[in-house]
Amino acid sequence: MAGPGSLLEGLVWPALDSVAKAPPHLILLALLALVAPGLLALYVLLYLLAPKPRAPLPSEKTYVTSTPDCGRKTAQLPCWYDRWLAEHRRAVAAAAAAGSSQSDFVDPGNIEPAGVAVTVIVPAYNEEDRILPTLREMVEYLDANFGRHPTPTPSPISPGNTILSPRTAHKKRQLIEGVEDVVDGSGRGVAIGSRGHLVGSEAVVKRSAVRNFLMKSFHFILMILTPPATSRIRDTQCGFKLFSRASLPHIIPYMHCEGWIFDIEMLMLAESAPATPVLASDGSVIGASPGIKVAEVPIDWHEVEGSKMSLMKDSINMAIGLAVLRASWMMGVYRRRLT
Repeated sequence: MAGPGSLLEGLVWPALDSVAKAPPHLILLALLALVAPGLLALYVLLYLLAPKPRAPLPSEKTYVTSTPDCGRKTAQLPCWYDRWLAEHRRAVAAAAAAGSSQSDFVDPGNIEPAGVAVTVIVPAYNEEDRILPTLREMVEYLDANFGRHPTPTPSPISPGNTILSPRTAHKKRQLIEGVEDVVDGSGRGVAIGSRGHLVGSEAVVKRSAVRNFLMKSFHFILMILTPPATSRIRDTQCGFKLFSRASLPHIIPYMHCEGWIFDIEMLMLAESAPATPVLASDGSVIGASPGIKVAEVPIDWHEVEGSKMSLMKDSINMAIGLAVLRASWMMGVYRRRLT
């Protein structure tokens, strides 16, 4: 039987010698022949596995609220998206008729003026046993700092992703100020609550070693797989986020993910948003501001017992989801287009 040495002499070294003597263009063609099928297979796999955006359900545009006589009624949620989408399609059609393509068309980001100063959304799933203290604290803070509308509109609470309830209503003003600090000339800006400053604090130290290991591992993967601005954010998963109204058309219509990774896709879409002109005091254009800036605002965070998150299972799913998300954007499976 031939030993390892004779195998190297009989097969490996002659093969390497042949490669060294081969013309460069043949080596390049051979590499392409090996790489191209792999990339094609990866694209097909991502196309089949990557989450696809779905049409909204009729029930998602309504909410159930109480009436003065202690009854219940279903009402329509105010929504800028339907009108914006119709106007967007008309603008794209007009641009195409003028010889431009949809890829050349930059969304103006214009939607109707806001009817309220702040909309608070509390995603929850079977959280009736622990959500009331959070809602009471939010309402008390909003009443004290923003006042109440002459005709109060109850905020809907719909089934959705379970979250750890933060006692963060008192930080809402800081989030608004954070958006105002980074808003660009088109009124676009995002502020997110961050628990990054809590790393090393008693709240984090008390967590199990497995939980802290998974948290640090996910942040390491996040730093590798996300674009520069998103990778520098210390806490992408905190549910406390504030978007200026003008930023929404550049983010919401292009979402794909509905699971735990949707936060990261939102931040990536903000980073990749079309540039907006920077104007001088006389109104002249002196440059461009790429993407939508994101302010990270420190918040206090108190975990509430009863979370339905499975630590190991959901952590693995988040890592897989992040890899699929990033690969889908890099390979062109996801693009900034309306589907």
